[in-house]
Amino acid sequence: MNYRLIAILTIIFIGLGVFFSLIYSPSLEIKDFNVKGNEVLKTDEIINNINKFKNENILLVNIDELRKSLLAREKYIKDVIINKIYPNKLEIIITERKPIAKIVNDKKTLVFDNEGYILEQGKNDIKADVPLLKGVGYSFSKNRIVFTPSFEKLVQELEDLKFSLIKELNLIQYKQLQNNKFKVELLIMNNNIKVKLGDLENLAKKFKILEATILDIKKNNLKVDYINLQYPDKPVYKTEN
Repeated sequence: MNYRLIAILTIIFIGLGVFFSLIYSPSLEIKDFNVKGNEVLKTDEIINNINKFKNENILLVNIDELRKSLLAREKYIKDVIINKIYPNKLEIIITERKPIAKIVNDKKTLVFDNEGYILEQGKNDIKADVPLLKGVGYSFSKNRIVFTPSFEKLVQELEDLKFSLIKELNLIQYKQLQNNKFKVELLIMNNNIKVKLGDLENLAKKFKILEATILDIKKNNLKVDYINLQYPDKPVYKTEN
């Protein structure tokens, strides 16, 4: 009798038994998704896109397939890391493309990021709460907006703003002056307050002052008619009587 062969076969059968017990174990079926990093996308939206993986055995889930599925379904997702948290949870860490603003082109609203990548388009049901830009020049290349120099300068400054501030900006209006320069005006806080930014110089400083001003308005519950930041060293805002 070949005891060595018997020992090897015994180990194989035990291993197969353990393997199949794990494969069919209810304790290893995915029951929960832990989503992190999303600001624009709702957690429920992300989970709906991967819900077909629920109740699958965590050992058998193909992480690469799941990752590709998310990237293909949602343009707002720039990258995603997926971790298996044993025994039955998946951790989804999202890196979003940050929506900067939107334009209306051919009666469609286009939301884009700092690279001009179009994140969504349509007439209704736009997810991103970002300002509408008017009066800027642009063109298109594939699925991207190509910025003019003045447009790009504004986009660069918007990229540095916190998303919480971007949400307070409702309209950014470019107006071209006779000397081929622009002046910029905003409507903020539910279109209730007009902001004069003046030309494109010192935009970073102007936005920083604007952020502080908005915080002050909210903190003190002020009623403001307009904010003038054309001269950022001497900012002015007028309160209602």
